Amino acid sequence: MKHWKVLLVFVIALFSFISCAVSNKKREILSVKHGFNFGMCNGYCFKENTYTSEDFIHYEKAYGRTNPKDFPEKMDSISISPKEWEQIISKIDLEKFYAEQETIGCPDCADGGSEWIEIATTDKVYRVTFEFGKPSEELKAIYSVLRKL
Repeated sequence: MKHWKVLLVFVIALFSFISCAVSNKKREILSVKHGFNFGMCNGYCFKENTYTSEDFIHYEKAYGRTNPKDFPEKMDSISISPKEWEQIISKIDLEKFYAEQETIGCPDCADGGSEWIEIATTDKVYRVTFEFGKPSEELKAIYSVLRKL
């Protein structure tokens, strides 16, 4: 009977270990987006950068009061190094990021602009939008890296 209890504890521990390994895999970061827009401006008032482990995509479009025909959409893509990708994801604490409210402050109120950071993992996509240039304390580390890139 003693061996049965030891075997049961071993099986439970093994399943716990396997489930932790699976849940950690689900938390793999696939992409990070950072962008901003201004609703009361003319020109390319919407800009967004998407980072993955392989590339960086910069996207711009007319927004707000702008006629899209005068400002056609632009998209550029370049490769990034593993070091650059690591620089980005090393600044992300997913638990703290997920704990953030989806909207912080009053983004683009009185044409102050809005900014966002969006993180996609294998199991979730989450976006936090905030007033332009005013990330929360928890977002400042990743924000400073994304603004420099």
